Formats: sequence, C-alpha cells, structure tokens
Amino acid sequence: MRAFIHRHHRFILVAIIIGSFILRLSHLTTPLLDWHSFRQADTASVTREFVAHDFPIWLPHYHDLSDGQSGLDNPEGYRMVEFPIVNYTEAFILRHCPWLDEVVFQRLASAFVSVCGVGLLYLLILQVAQLPQSRQSQPVVLTPSHFCLALTAAALTGFLPYAIYYGRTILPEPHQITWALSSLYFFVRFLHRPQAGEGIAATVCLALACLIKPTSVFFGVVFLALALYRYGAKTLIKPSFYAIALSGLAPMLAWRQWITQFPAGIPSSQWLLNGVIYQPDPVWGITNEVHPRWRPLWWRWLFWERLGKMILGGAGLLFFALGLIPEKMRSFKQKFALTALDWLTYSWSVGCFAYLSTFATGNIRHDYYQYLCLPAVCLIAARGLYKFFQLCSQFISHTSIKINSHFLAIITIGLILLPSAFYAWRLNWPKFDITDPRPAAIGQVAANLLPDEALVIAHAFDGDTNFLFQTHHRGWPTGIELEKKIDQGAQYFVGLNADELYDHLLTHYFLMYQDDSGYIFDLQQTNESGIIAPEENTP
Repeated sequence: MRAFIHRHHRFILVAIIIGSFILRLSHLTTPLLDWHSFRQADTASVTREFVAHDFPIWLPHYHDLSDGQSGLDNPEGYRMVEFPIVNYTEAFILRHCPWLDEVVFQRLASAFVSVCGVGLLYLLILQVAQLPQSRQSQPVVLTPSHFCLALTAAALTGFLPYAIYYGRTILPEPHQITWALSSLYFFVRFLHRPQAGEGIAATVCLALACLIKPTSVFFGVVFLALALYRYGAKTLIKPSFYAIALSGLAPMLAWRQWITQFPAGIPSSQWLLNGVIYQPDPVWGITNEVHPRWRPLWWRWLFWERLGKMILGGAGLLFFALGLIPEKMRSFKQKFALTALDWLTYSWSVGCFAYLSTFATGNIRHDYYQYLCLPAVCLIAARGLYKFFQLCSQFISHTSIKINSHFLAIITIGLILLPSAFYAWRLNWPKFDITDPRPAAIGQVAANLLPDEALVIAHAFDGDTNFLFQTHHRGWPTGIELEKKIDQGAQYFVGLNADELYDHLLTHYFLMYQDDSGYIFDLQQTNESGIIAPEENTP
C-alpha cells in the first residue's frame, strides 16, 4: 500500500485538490445569508465599495455608516481592519468583468485559495521531513511513510466538513492561511540551502499573511523552532533571519499605525481577548460574568465542542491524541530524538495554544476563529491516523488472520472515521442553510427601486449588517434612533416585520413598496397621499 502511494503520490494529490475544490462549490450561488454572514458581508462590501467608487487601496470603505462596530459615527464608511489587498485585487477583476456575480466570484476566490493551501501543506510536510539537523549536512531521504503522512494531512484539510464550509466563505482567513503556509514553505527551503530567492519569497509571503490578518504572527513560533532545529544556537546570530522577521512584520506595523488616523473605522476589539461571557448557573438560577481564559468554559468550548466535535467529529480526538506522540517513540522507556516533523508539530501546537489563549473570548464566540489552527490540527490528526494504521497492521500481522494486514487496518480506520465524518457533517451542514430568505428578496427590490447613491436604513434589531448588504446600498443596519439617522442623511427605510416602528413609519412617512418579504419607506416624503397598494409598486 505504501509503495503504491509512493509511486502515485502526485496523482493522489491532484485528486485530493480537485475533490476539495468541487466540494467547496456547494451552495455557490445562494444569497449571502449563511452562517456568519454578517462578517462575510462586511468583507464583501469592502470589495463592492472598491468596485463602485475606485477608492485607493489605503482607504478601504464599506457599507455600514453607523457607530455599531467602533462606537463612533462613521459617515465616510471607513473599514480599517485588515489591509485590503484581497478585496482590491478582486475588485479590479470585477470592475473589468462586470458580468461576474460579486458574491459567487468571491466565494470562488476563497475556494481556489483554500485548495492551494491543501497543496502547500502537503509540500511543507515533505520539505520539513527532509530538513537535516544542525549536526548534519545532507537532507533526510523521504520514505513512503512521509508521502502517506503528507497526503493524509492534505486530505483532512481538503475534506473535513468544517474546512469545506470555511474554505469557501468570504473571509480573510482562507487567504491568510495560504500565504502563511507559502511563507513557511519557502522558509524551510531557505533553511535547506540559503538563497536570496527563497528568503525574499518567504519574506513577501509572510508580509502578505500579516497584512491580511495580524494573527499570522503566531506562526512565528514555527519559524523559530525550525530554524533552531536546523542551525541550533547559531540561529540567534544569523542576520538573515532577523531580516526576514523584521521585513515580514514591518508592513503590518506600518498599516496598523496608518489606520489609527481613522478611529471610526476600527471595530472595537478588546472584548476578543478575555472579555466577559455571560454563563447561566443551573444550580442557583443566576447568570455569572466569566472571563473565560483557561477556565473550564474555555477548555470545553475550544477543545471539546469545536476541536473534538465540530472539526474532528468526536472519534477524531483519538487520532489527534496519538498524533502528539513523538514520531520515533515506541515505548515510554525508550530514549528518542525528536525529528523535524516533531519540531513542526509541537511548535505549531504551541503557537495555536497561544493564539487560542490570547483571543479567548473571540474564539469562544466565533467558530471561524479556529480556522487559523486548521493546518496544525490536520497535521497532528494525520500523524495519529498513520500511527494507528501502523499499530493495527502490526497487531493483525501477529494474529492467525491471513488477510492482508494493511487492508484490514484501512477497513478498521474507515469504520471509525465514517460515523465521525457523518457526525461532523451534521454539525457543519446547517452552516450552509438560509433560515430566512426575506432579506435577500426585499434587498433585491431595494437594489432595483432605489437610486444607487441613496442612503438606506436596513432595519434589524440586532444590528446585522448583512441585511444592509442585501440592499446594495450604504447606510445603517438598524432603525433605532430613527430621527437621528434621518438627520445624518438616511433617505429610505427597508424593513422585514410589521412592528411598532413600522406603525410609526406608516403614520409619518410614504410607503413605497410592501409585500410578504418586507417593505420600503421613503423618508423624504410624508404620508400625505396615503398608502399605495403593493401591486402598483412592483419594480
């Protein structure tokens, strides 16, 4: 089996990449109303504003003019978070190809980039496996086991249900991961044989990963560990490593300094670190305010609910635990030396643990935050799968069973993985669902009916900016403090439900359109002419 994989590893990798991409095309054309659509809409609207207004790349805007994210009114609609190189590139293509649907195109871009990450993880594992230690000069010879491990990690990254969903979302994370893996790959090549080309490539990719999302700095633990493995203490006196680190981080630091001039466009982020989470107490019937870092709540949500169940499907935790055992360890009494893959595994685990600890509340509230750890999780789980395969094969070969031990080991692993995969699908499949299609329906009416530059209130009580995105207009995501927003320039009101605010609007403003999906009021006209019937206003 291992010899077959060794001979056909390129064909298998291509099949994994193609299969991964096809799965990421699921629900490609559905409206942007799926799981975490509010965050996706914020990202997608930056691209839309670049297309519509051709802003310079250093002045990204988006559709929300409210104070909901920064606490300050944002009349210009600045969006000062990640450096918008991805949005700007996508906008350039959309501007020259106006027949492309912006949501579909951005999903396709994320899917393409994420499957590139699948291939990069495969290449990275093989490069690290060949890395000689400081006392050696010749690279380690690759074995069939290394190819099996790399292909297994690539398959997990490509086919895990969690990875499939978030690998096609309109978020910075798929692009961040791919550029970070690219940087690691070129850096390991640089460790093999220091050449300017590899060093420059590693620096550029690191800079792009950090600009797209500053959390890429947690990969620094892996860079340092692999450099120490290759050169030992000499790493600390090599100028080239300092040049790569400083040059890779400098653009991010410059961008963070630049955006401080636009405080209204910087979302509040302190709560992400160790902010309060309200936890009900079933015994006393009260709600406790908990700072979750390293509390039982933190361990449960991140390592059981997310890692154990949502990502690995429950039984995958067994393989994850096995993957943390050193590669050459056969018994606890036996002395062993850590291989380069061990250094990669443990340093990556430390980096992920530091990331989960730093952004404790953010990781608990948002499951897409764990996407940063996905390549490390897949590497560890792949190591565990291969160890389990070896243990099963050895056990079967020592029994009286005459069937091929490798074949039976694969069957055993399949019997464990199938229910685990089914369970993971059950947890992740609802992310694709659209629970309420009305925002897309009334939003399309508003897009067709209202002037392009009109400022709109798309009313959602929770301030969900995704409803505003569906209208294809800039404005405010809630109708609370209505008169204040009218003073700030709001011209139209789009809503879904007939509530007290609807009754107030019906009394004072002109109803332009109404159907089962929602209604639109013209805030520039009073209701002197009465209500116009919906059938007379169908665009």
